Amino acid sequence: MRSRSDGLPVRPGGAWTMEKLAYVEQSAAAFTRAMKGKWGRLVYIDLLAGPGRGVRRDTGEEFDGSPIRALKVNPLFDHLFLGDLGRKTVNALEKRIPPRDAGRVTLLCGDCNELATRVAAQLTGRTLGLAFVGPAGFGPRSTCSGPSPPGRLTFSSSFPIRSGSCETWLAS
Repeated sequence: MRSRSDGLPVRPGGAWTMEKLAYVEQSAAAFTRAMKGKWGRLVYIDLLAGPGRGVRRDTGEEFDGSPIRALKVNPLFDHLFLGDLGRKTVNALEKRIPPRDAGRVTLLCGDCNELATRVAAQLTGRTLGLAFVGPAGFGPRSTCSGPSPPGRLTFSSSFPIRSGSCETWLAS
């Protein structure tokens, strides 16, 4: 499926997608407002980011996906780690990132478990991260795993799990 506006791939979704994205956007804004200036660096992590745009199956309406919404959060995240499994998907996302924001984005392609380990290695003790894990069917037994970063990594949303010394919150 391709966007009518730019011809690039889009991710199909429904009303529940819009609700989830609104929740993520509100959570991200609350996170940056509350934590800005209290940590050395605030980061957003979405390793299942998709192409950055979606389309409603029922109406055909196009909308920004989670990575594009995270780029627009105010106050801004200092850095965003965005990735997906497919090269075409990551390439589409890269084309949708405004040039003014490109310097604060690291784009990654690969399995989210491997990418999580790579991202964790880049987080310092003064970094606080908010991560979003959102595709349907992605649950606690298929979580992104890896060594706990020296800072705190917070995954947004509905149910907490413990992994070593790192508290994580997974979105569903």
